Order: sequence, then C-alpha cells, then structure tokens
Amino acid sequence: MPCCSYCSNPNHNIRNCDSPTISIHYDNLKNIFVEVNTNTLFPQLNKFNYINRICRIYNANILKAVSVKYAYSLSNLNKHIYAANIYNHFIQLIQIPSEQYLNEEDELTWFIDRAPQRNINNNMFIPINPLRSNLLNYLEYIAAQDEFIPFTENLQQNKFKITPIVSRYKTGEKKDLDNECPICYENLKNEDIVTLNCNHHFCKTCIINTLKTNKNGEPSCALCRETICSMLVPNGETYDSVAEYCVL
Repeated sequence: MPCCSYCSNPNHNIRNCDSPTISIHYDNLKNIFVEVNTNTLFPQLNKFNYINRICRIYNANILKAVSVKYAYSLSNLNKHIYAANIYNHFIQLIQIPSEQYLNEEDELTWFIDRAPQRNINNNMFIPINPLRSNLLNYLEYIAAQDEFIPFTENLQQNKFKITPIVSRYKTGEKKDLDNECPICYENLKNEDIVTLNCNHHFCKTCIINTLKTNKNGEPSCALCRETICSMLVPNGETYDSVAEYCVL
C-alpha cells in the first residue's frame, strides 16, 4: 500500500500530509529567507546564498515536504530545485522593504564646527537604513499568526476553457489502472482517476493543483504538453472541484 514519503502514514500522500513538523520547518525557512534578504550588500546573490544555506541545514525529505505542500512543487525533483521553489514562493509572499533615504527637509545635514559655516551643502542628504526595525516588526507579526494562509487565496481565480465530463462507469464496473499518477507517483484508483483529452491519466488532486497554480495561459498535459480542453472525471465531487476553474 502506498504511503506518505514524509511521515510514512498509509492514509495520504506527501502533498496532503498534515504533520505539524512541516509547518515548523516552513516557519524556520521563512525566517532564514527574511534574514538572507535583509541588510544584504549583493542582492543579486540572495537566491544563491539562500539555496546553499538551506541545503546545508535541511535534508532533501524536509525540503520536499515544504516545497510540495506550500510551493506546489512536483514530488520527483532534486534537493536544490525544491530549495529554489521555496525561495520563489517566499519572493511572492513576503515584501522585503528596500533601503530608504531621508530628504533634506526631514533631517539636518552634518556640519563641522571648525569653521563658522556648514561644510556640507543643504542639498546633500544622509542615508538611513530602517530594515532592522522593519524586520523586528515583521517577525512580531508572523509570530502572532495562528496559521499560515497561502497567498494564492486572495488572488483572482483563473478560469479555463475546459469541459469536464463525469465518467459513465460506476463503482466496480471498471478495474483500477495498474499504474501511478505521473505527477505524484501515487497508485491510481477508480475514484481518483482523471483522464484528459489526450488520454493520459492523472489523480484528481494533481489535476486540481495544476488548474489552481497555472499562470501561463491554458494548462497543458504534464506528459505530452497538449492543451487541456476536456477531461473525464470520476464523480460529481471531482466535477464540482474542477468546474471552479472552468468556463462553463
């Protein structure tokens, strides 16, 4: 029987794992992201530094669990790609304040009292860096949150020109396919199978996540890249879930 590759529970896969340690690792990875992107001299190296740092600290299984659950990654990638996907997720989620400067009206300019006049022109200003106080305020904010709410919930939901069709087969009339979902590698069961117009089969969870996270025009099959225009779904529940992303 297939089981979760993170907690070994046979009742779910890693994408639906509810182990509390995943959210703990997620918060720690988020704090490292804020630290790496704050007070940095070379922001163009932030992603490189973050990936190398968390790959030294965490094993591939932890990064996989966080990346699959929160960044909607595939479950068959390598450690560094999981780390990169986590970084890209936080880039969209967290607003890092940029360095700011005071205007001349906001602060007096420096001057040397050695001469009876100012040695610095009034049109010069002094740079200040408020990142430390902003970071402390942010950390206090995230500590007060009861749970993480994915940022995608507040985004406008995509709608695609896809026609979902409920399968005519009833329970017990059709044997389960003897293969795995090409995305999550879980065994396919009748109640989970979604067949695309290209005749490739996937589990309903992966198809729904594909529609939910697609940002590049019309979604396509993960195997042959043919545009998805119709799909055969196993039951009314799956139909309702898919229909949320379809122009009917």
